[in-house]
Amino acid sequence: MPNGADDMSAMSASSNKPTIVNKRIVGSMWGYSLALWDKVSLWALIIGMLCGAVAVFLTGISSFISLRTSAIAQADTQQATAEAQAEGKRAGAVAAQATERTSALETQTASLQAANTQLQIRLEEERINRLRLQVAISSRHLTPEQMDTIADAVRGRISNVIIAYTSDAESLAFAQDIAFAVQKGGSAITAEGSGMMVPTPYGLAVTLPPGVETFGEALKAVYPETRLTFSANAQPYILVGHKPPPF
Repeated sequence: MPNGADDMSAMSASSNKPTIVNKRIVGSMWGYSLALWDKVSLWALIIGMLCGAVAVFLTGISSFISLRTSAIAQADTQQATAEAQAEGKRAGAVAAQATERTSALETQTASLQAANTQLQIRLEEERINRLRLQVAISSRHLTPEQMDTIADAVRGRISNVIIAYTSDAESLAFAQDIAFAVQKGGSAITAEGSGMMVPTPYGLAVTLPPGVETFGEALKAVYPETRLTFSANAQPYILVGHKPPPF
């Protein structure tokens, strides 16, 4: 039975070959299989890589935004600085113009003040000239105070005074004032009309004896154009001449 022998031989040969068993490693960590932890590790690595990429992307965006905002802020600052400088220049120009206007006004004010001073001087000169003219064309008269001065100088010192005058009406009126003052001091008056005199006398010509200088000083005090002459044994004599010309 050759077939049976062959089968037996084959069976014997097959029984002599080693047998390979497919065995899987079986283990666990924290109650979970190692295969699960392998998957968790793989997904964690993938998620970490994704998060890193997102972080890098977000960091790039943040850096770009920071750079842009810094550039914009710097540009705004430069523009504001330029505007401030331009405004400062405009303010400086306005201040310079104001200074020039102030200087011009001060110069104009000084000129006006100088002109006003000159005007005041001219007005004062005109007033003085007008007063001089008024005095020149007005009649000579003694004030009550001047009359009292002459009366006090005569009283008790002179008993009689000769008063001469020209034909000029103004001289006669002035001679009357002097006569009234002398009489007020208790002295008698002898009036003499001299008529026309050549040369024409001006002012007062007074001749007095020694010892009555007070009377002569009083006449000169009230009327500066008085010419005094002292002569021994002379009678007190006053010649009332024409009013001196103003110029």
